[in-house]
Amino acid sequence: MRSATGGGKGMNTLSIVPSRNKVSIDGTAHVPGRRFVARHKLRMRTLIFMTGCLASGGLTPHTIHAKTLAVRSVILRASEEVHLAVAERGLLAAVQAHEGQRVQPGDLLVQVDDAEARLTESRARVEQAIASKEATNDVAVRFAKKSWDVAKAELQRAIDSVKEYPNSVSATELDQLRLVVEKTALEIEQAQHLRDLAKMTEQLKEAEAALAERGVQRRAVRAPMTGTVVEVRRHAGEWVEPGDVVARLVRMDRLRAEGFLEAGTWTGDLTGARATITIAGADADAQVLLGQVTFVSPEVEPVNNQVRVWVELDNEKLQLNPGMRAEMTIEADGGPDATTKPQPSP
Repeated sequence: MRSATGGGKGMNTLSIVPSRNKVSIDGTAHVPGRRFVARHKLRMRTLIFMTGCLASGGLTPHTIHAKTLAVRSVILRASEEVHLAVAERGLLAAVQAHEGQRVQPGDLLVQVDDAEARLTESRARVEQAIASKEATNDVAVRFAKKSWDVAKAELQRAIDSVKEYPNSVSATELDQLRLVVEKTALEIEQAQHLRDLAKMTEQLKEAEAALAERGVQRRAVRAPMTGTVVEVRRHAGEWVEPGDVVARLVRMDRLRAEGFLEAGTWTGDLTGARATITIAGADADAQVLLGQVTFVSPEVEPVNNQVRVWVELDNEKLQLNPGMRAEMTIEADGGPDATTKPQPSP
């Protein structure tokens, strides 16, 4: 505050003038320090900046919560479906499968006539048994060794006789005895060789028998998994060629909810994300199932810009059926939701 004295009848006039100085109780004026002035300017600038940003939308409130994605056109489908086909040509001897039949792995469903194949297998088994007998027969080897021992003994007696009686055995007879010894030694090798061939023949016949058994098995169509027969296309007495489909089998104890997501509505990998599937029943109550995303297609449909996604579900009680429609939502991380802490937009 500044005071000024004006004239006129001896009276003093006090004029008020704006000032940055502070006045103490005793009327003494004080000048603020530089640090105080700098802090005051910084506060004013920050207030002006935030006011302008809020007015122009420069600050957007964000929080990172789970973003709910709605999946469209959700349909329950069988997780596995098998078209059972015959492997060998022939006449259908029996078709035991029928629509609605619950089967287990290994159950016989269709039988192609295998009478000729079984005869071939029996012949192969007999030939395998013969080859096994020949492979274990060592009579020839043992006889060759005995002959070699006898030949060596005769040669040794002749040599001893010549030493005692020089002209008792001629040189020609000695050569023939040595030849017999060498011949019997070679016969041992030949017997060993024939026995090795017999063992290899046994392996060959064993393989042929296994191949014949496989031919019988290929004429039987068995269930490869637990499931339900939903279609039978052939009947007993019909002729089939390799690859002809005779029945269709679907797995019912495990289904998958399959639908489509709009591409670009999420970031990151959705595999393993929590999913909620709601299936409307005949009554007012709806079934709500929880699962995890099993597969997200890496391909985007160019027509509608959608991505195929599915969630596998357990259906051990067989309460759900393929073809049922459902609603599904997926909890994806990283979506903007509620307001918490302001963050500058890029």
